[in-house]
Amino acid sequence: MIIDIDNHIMCSESYSRFQSSSQYEELFDISAQMQEVLNRELHTYLANILNLLSNEKSSSTNIINSLEASMGFYARSVKTYNGLDLLNWQAGIMGKRESDLNQFQKSIQ
Repeated sequence: MIIDIDNHIMCSESYSRFQSSSQYEELFDISAQMQEVLNRELHTYLANILNLLSNEKSSSTNIINSLEASMGFYARSVKTYNGLDLLNWQAGIMGKRESDLNQFQKSIQ
């Protein structure tokens, strides 16, 4: 048996090809019982994620709000803008950056 650096089996003495498509289908066929178990596991997994998100949102200081607060005025105001206002806001910021760049270029000449 040959195993690569990521623990994938590259070659095995017991390797054989599927003799028919039915062997292949049988290997990957999901029975009703298996589907039920998969559905239960998926439901449990998604419920855990939703519970964690709900707990995070209801906590007094959550990561999302902390990140938003640390980004300053502009990040907080962006989420209240509609599409046109957002474009105007972006144009204003770009204009300010261009103005700052022009002032800097004049100062070094």
